[in-house]
Amino acid sequence: MAPTGLLTGLLLTLIFLARIALEFFKVPQAAYESSFALSVGQYLSLPFVAIGLALVWRSLRSLSTPGSLGRSHGTV
Repeated sequence: MAPTGLLTGLLLTLIFLARIALEFFKVPQAAYESSFALSVGQYLSLPFVAIGLALVWRSLRSLSTPGSLGRSHGTV
């Protein structure tokens, strides 16, 4: 069974990274976007990529924590 948050983190990261990549090929919708380094859609996708990476990091870190495999602390 996958650690809690791993699948959600992977999906958020991959979906919004794909959106950032695809926005490079899209025609700008507003004239003010032509002066930006990234489009508004790319800027709005960045927090979701960060949240997804944080979830992946937290779930993988929990694998290396002692007692995280279903055992309660204090049992032998």
